[in-house]
Amino acid sequence: MSDLLARVASEQARPLPPEGVAAVVGAIWPGGVLTAVERLVGGLGAATHRLDVVTADGTPDAVVLRSFLAAYGDGPAVAEREHTTLTALTAAGAAAPAPRWLDASGAVLGRPALAMTVAPGRPVVSDRSPDVVALGDPARDLAYCRYDLALGTGQAAADGFTAAYLAAGGVARPSPYWDLVAVASSLPTPAQWLRAFVEFGRDDCSAERFEAAGRAFLADALGRLG
Repeated sequence: MSDLLARVASEQARPLPPEGVAAVVGAIWPGGVLTAVERLVGGLGAATHRLDVVTADGTPDAVVLRSFLAAYGDGPAVAEREHTTLTALTAAGAAAPAPRWLDASGAVLGRPALAMTVAPGRPVVSDRSPDVVALGDPARDLAYCRYDLALGTGQAAADGFTAAYLAAGGVARPSPYWDLVAVASSLPTPAQWLRAFVEFGRDDCSAERFEAAGRAFLADALGRLG
């Protein structure tokens, strides 16, 4: 386990401060009563929890609370950017969670945090190429999607996803330069991302598999540089 991943695991496992959670509940639902706190697994840049509450008028409600980790060092900017993005998406009528609360300073929970509505759905991390692709992703995001698929499934899945994305009208074009940026983000080894896959039930993944897939993805990107 890399030093970064060890720090991430330690921060994610740290319980939320009760007084901070109470402050979040009071800010979103004055007079509300917290009934449950559930840690949601997955991801590397934040600790994610679901807060369930009974409001002052007796109505059940909930938010997803993301608190951004110091291990990555850019929490305030990320929290503000996610809040701005979710605000714009919901204003445009997109199927995205609506922001409910923001503390970019980290004063409440000890690290920058953002609360949003609970959106329906579930994570899908399988060994098959996904059937659903997003439209209009920029090239950088496309590269990260490709790299995640290559690590967890193989180069063929990454290429299949790209073909489906383009066929569906995706505006970004795959770039070997952005693919290299995606690879660089996992240095010194892509195995540092293994934990996120295992938490979603991918017990078939291993450090050796990730490292081999990372090398294959790197070779493919270098080969397309021309």
